[in-house]
Order: sequence, then structure tokens, then C-alpha cells
Amino acid sequence: MIAGYASITVINTLASSTSARRREFGLQRLAGSTRGQVIRMVGIEGAIVAVSGVVLGTAASLAILIPVSLKRLDSVIPAGSPLTYAAIAGLTVLLTLAATLLPAWRATRGRPAESALAIE
Repeated sequence: MIAGYASITVINTLASSTSARRREFGLQRLAGSTRGQVIRMVGIEGAIVAVSGVVLGTAASLAILIPVSLKRLDSVIPAGSPLTYAAIAGLTVLLTLAATLLPAWRATRGRPAESALAIE
């Protein structure tokens, strides 16, 4: 349940911060970037955020899981399926990319001049 609420919070934060960049996207398009280039840039930024989140989340969870696993199982490797980890990491990447790309796609739909003049 905590993970669900945390993911909703992160998605809302990413979506609102990406939507707030509408003016920036309009200025980039006025400077010569195509809509596809802006979307690709946001996609790369989203991928960096997602990979950073997975790496840092893995490190934080290992800091707890390894001592518990040593105490209970006498092994450094925690109990559980690696598929669970892969599913959580994959879902993290998918949600992060969706929360950044969909608002960016929506923000770049209009005319660049109107977006560049938009007051946030």
C-alpha cells in the first residue's frame, strides 16, 4: 500500500513538473527543434530519472535486506524471486516514462508561439 501511494505521488510530481515546462518546449520549438526532438529529449531525461531511481532504490533496499538476510538465512542473497525485482524495476521505468512523455506530448500539441508566450 505504501508503494502504491508513493508511486502516485511520484507520478503526480513528474507529470506536473513536465507540464510546467510548456513554455520551455515552445521556445525550443521556436529555436528550431521539432516536436519529435523535444519528445526525445524528454524521453532521455525520463530514462535517466528512471534508471537513477532504480539504482538508488536498489542500493537503499540492499542496505536493509542484506543484514536481515544474513541474520535470518545466513546468506547475503535475500530470499524471494528475482522476477519480483525485475517486475518492480520495469514498472518503475514504465511509470516514469509515461509520467514524463504523456504531459510533454500534450504540452507540445499546440503552436510553439502560443506555448512560448504561456504564463505559468
